[in-house]
Amino acid sequence: MLSEQLISNVIQATKLYEGEIPYMYLDSKGLVTVGVGFYLPTAENATSYQFNTRNNTPASSEQIISDYEVVAAMQANMAASYYKRNNGLIMPTEEIDAQLRSKIGVFATELAGLYSDFYYFPDSVQEALFDMVFNLGITNLRTTWPSFNAAVGEQNWQVAAEQSNRKAPVSQARNEYVKNLLLSAV
Repeated sequence: MLSEQLISNVIQATKLYEGEIPYMYLDSKGLVTVGVGFYLPTAENATSYQFNTRNNTPASSEQIISDYEVVAAMQANMAASYYKRNNGLIMPTEEIDAQLRSKIGVFATELAGLYSDFYYFPDSVQEALFDMVFNLGITNLRTTWPSFNAAVGEQNWQVAAEQSNRKAPVSQARNEYVKNLLLSAV
């Protein structure tokens, strides 16, 4: 079971390091995204999320689909602010937080599948692992981080900290955050 404090810490750190963008934009791969890296594969998928108009009224499915199509047709690989429009829809903070909580639940299950003792790890280690999985995805974490995974499996937090460094575009500050979380369990 995850503590409420851990969940709160993960939400706060994820927003800090991933960024929180309440309107639809194209990510670095040209994919329609919103919130804290929530990929929207189709316009219809986007309608499963709550969006509001600029006057804070709930957006209709038609408005969401229209907004999605406008953003999807825009030039890719621009700063997120490029996609902010005066008439664009906004995902409320409450929806962003609810979606993050849902992702945390999914990631917890995936992390427990990768590390059988995950729920018994110190909160700081769990927090570090959430950052890793949110950034890398479970498949990438599982298949391309063997030294890190071996250290975590052995609960050797010193070695896990040494092996946790990710390359750009992950910031040095984010790498230090994860490293320090792991080292705090030594």
